[in-house]
Amino acid sequence: MKKKWPILLVIVLLVIAVCLAIFLRKKPKQHNQTRTNGPYFEINKITQFTETDIPCINIEIQGKQIESEIDLGSNMPICLAEEILNEMNDKKFLGMGISYGMRGIKYDQERHFELHGIKMGIATFHQLQAQEINLDCQKDAIILSKNNDHFFFKSIVGWPFFYLFNLYLDCRESITAICDSIETLQKRGYLVDCVEVPFILDHFIWLDVETDKGSLRCLLDTGCTVNFLNSTEEVSLNEAFQNPENELLSSFLKIGPLDFGPTPFVRAPIKLPFRCDAVLGMEFIHSRPMFIDFKKKKIYFAVPVESTETESIQQAI
Repeated sequence: MKKKWPILLVIVLLVIAVCLAIFLRKKPKQHNQTRTNGPYFEINKITQFTETDIPCINIEIQGKQIESEIDLGSNMPICLAEEILNEMNDKKFLGMGISYGMRGIKYDQERHFELHGIKMGIATFHQLQAQEINLDCQKDAIILSKNNDHFFFKSIVGWPFFYLFNLYLDCRESITAICDSIETLQKRGYLVDCVEVPFILDHFIWLDVETDKGSLRCLLDTGCTVNFLNSTEEVSLNEAFQNPENELLSSFLKIGPLDFGPTPFVRAPIKLPFRCDAVLGMEFIHSRPMFIDFKKKKIYFAVPVESTETESIQQAI
């Protein structure tokens, strides 16, 4: 079975360093978000997928519309380029932060700010913690590139950005939505047939999965192009990524009661200061609509068509 993104054809792999970064002082906080009374639901169109298949949406920052990457592997609410931060008047300097790239390199010159006046449709963030994008950290995450002029986005939103509003993500239909509950979402006709699975929220979004490679604790990461299986092999990421022997296919991938079927991985050493058995990137996420309820720590996955068909056949028999 061929991979959807063969290794040598992947333009760039961006596990944006903040997508695998730890802010070592305090857990990011958000304050005074505005939401509608009672049930709420609002669609936000995905504006584009980057050359590395990362979904993007528009958000409003102090009156300006800015296209932002959605990086669920980032534990910062928002990361902004220096030029955007310098143009902002309403900000408060909080201090310097530390993060680690996927190669184990430490970056400790990242400014952190408290921002005001950020909106995403009906969601208003009166106080939001932001980190300055470290360009060296981003470049550190590039594994393969066809050119040296890769475009880096100036705004990246992580999972905390959606924490109080929840997130529906359907890359096949190019939509995201904020919604109060799965019940409201289903009344709108989305994820009518779904399976609920728990996740662990510990700086990042973690899923415990079963594969033919064993039980894995996986980071859910829209900031990563492919799926990774961590290894202890003493080679560079580039070497591991270009070796065809590191292209693996698990015959199944089971999360809770749901089997997602054959799932490809690239085996490569990811050097992080915490346990990470594997990364489920856009290779997994793109074709699987999901709703993340952060307060309940539940993810609702659309049941794959093949699973529904198999179940119908079994019932008929």
